[in-house]
Amino acid sequence: MNELVQLTNDRDIAIITINKKTRDRNEKLGNPTDNAAIISSARETAAQKQRGQRAPVAAIDAVEAATKMSFVQGCAVEQKLFLECLFSSQSKSLIHVFFSEREISKIPDVPKETPVTSIKSAAVVGAGTMGAGIAMVLANAGIPVLLRPLQLQHARRGKLLNR
Repeated sequence: MNELVQLTNDRDIAIITINKKTRDRNEKLGNPTDNAAIISSARETAAQKQRGQRAPVAAIDAVEAATKMSFVQGCAVEQKLFLECLFSSQSKSLIHVFFSEREISKIPDVPKETPVTSIKSAAVVGAGTMGAGIAMVLANAGIPVLLRPLQLQHARRGKLLNR
C-alpha cells in the first residue's frame, strides 16, 4: 500500500511513502539454488578471513534462515544465534582485547597535548635475540637501524635475522 501525503505550507512539501512492512516483503530473497551458492561462498570467505570466529558464521546462518523460513521463525533463529555469540567466551575475549588496545595507548602521567616526536633513525646496541628483534621491528616500521653487536656470534645472528 502506497500513500502520498503533501503538507501545504508556503515552502515545505513532505512526501511520505508507506511501503510494506519488512516482514511482508520477500521479492528480493532470490531462489533457493542461487541463495545456496551465495551462502556457500560467504561461508568459504568467512572461513578464510575470520578463521575460528563464531560471529561471522552465525551471521551467515541467520541470513540463510531468513531466506528459508518465515519472518517470525527467521527472527527466532537470529535471536538464538545472537545470544549464543553474545555470551560466548569468544565474545568476552574480543571485548577484553578491544578495551585493552585502547588502554595501552594511554600512558599514565603523560598529558594528551604532549607533542609527538617522529623517529628518523635508530641504533640498537646488542644483536642478540632481543636486540635483533627490536631492530627488526624498527626496520619493518620503515625506520633505518644501526645494529651494534656486542659479540661476534650475535653479529652473525643479527645479520641473518634482519635480511
